[in-house]
Amino acid sequence: MLALLQAACGARTGLEVSEGLTDAGPRDASVRAVDAEAPRDAAPDGAPLDADVLPPPERAFVEIRAGLGHTCARDEDGRVRCWGDNRHRQLDRDGIRESTVPVTIDVPPAVRLAAGQDQSCLIDEAGNLWCWGTIARETDSAPVDLSGTARVLDVDIGSGSVCTSSEPFGAVTCNGPLGRADGLRRTRIDHRTQAMAAGSTHACALVDGEVWCFGHNPEGELGVPPFDLYPWEGDPVVVPSVHDATSVAPGFDHTCASLSDGRVACWGSNTRGQLGLDDFGMAIPPTRIPELDGVERLEAGWSTTCAIRRGELWCWGDGASGQLGTGLHYEPRPPERVNLRPPVRSVSVGVHHACAVDGDGRPWCWGWNGRGQLGDGTFEDRYYPAPVAL
Repeated sequence: MLALLQAACGARTGLEVSEGLTDAGPRDASVRAVDAEAPRDAAPDGAPLDADVLPPPERAFVEIRAGLGHTCARDEDGRVRCWGDNRHRQLDRDGIRESTVPVTIDVPPAVRLAAGQDQSCLIDEAGNLWCWGTIARETDSAPVDLSGTARVLDVDIGSGSVCTSSEPFGAVTCNGPLGRADGLRRTRIDHRTQAMAAGSTHACALVDGEVWCFGHNPEGELGVPPFDLYPWEGDPVVVPSVHDATSVAPGFDHTCASLSDGRVACWGSNTRGQLGLDDFGMAIPPTRIPELDGVERLEAGWSTTCAIRRGELWCWGDGASGQLGTGLHYEPRPPERVNLRPPVRSVSVGVHHACAVDGDGRPWCWGWNGRGQLGDGTFEDRYYPAPVAL
């Protein structure tokens, strides 16, 4: 299916204009020129681009988030720019199907950003929550202020679910499949949390060094033997044998956490090497990745995991679409360093692509590019980091 999608996309540039933003039908709409920096990419032989040939961007970026077919990034002034798929108004634009270059989103300055399957959210300086994409198509208004009475501290998006933590102590609340059976919001962790993150169909939070998870568990991604509940109304599960976690990263059917000693523990499915282990079976209980230390932050995607390690970016798992940033790999790969200028400021892993912000504040993306989600001005897949056309 992925190959068919790639073939259908062809080589297009700029913003594609479409009268109807439907999923079906021919894609022969006109293309509008965009005033953007010419894309720079890897050498013809597929070698990675030398980042030293690029000057620092005029405005440094500090955060980047990868969705399914779109990507958003936040600069040091809080301005948000997005690119890629717009069929569900992920770019907050009318009349275009997608954009291969960044467009500015008309939202208040952001301090936190999240991107999911077909929507994005931000937290502004006042602690208000703004979202656009799928939810905007439903309300015919974008972006939408989803703030309640409490100040929002953190936000993340899974497959159809938006999860937040809010004052006064970081209680985790979700809507969609991770909320109530009717899709309405539900408080899932009513305890003091230090961080939270949403995977595809499960979410986790840190509670005094412990990892609490809830949601889908057919592959043990909650850290306990598999069980399958739908709707996912079960109480949060405390992941066994993890008592000193500093961050948590839920993926599709796996989860990883960084520990206070800089090590990484992972659990769940390892069919594509997403746990960083030699054994491609299920890992229950959590298992530490050998020889991976100094980890400061983790991000997990569909079957790919990345870590910022002493300022450098390392990725492992599925690289069949080039989403590891170290070449095209049809076999699962162990942790390998991605060629980006340190210290890497932010990383995010989607389904078939990943993005990061390097030490200069420049965003880079790699992997599948069928919707323009790499932002380099083309629809060509990249197996090494390509700079976003700012």
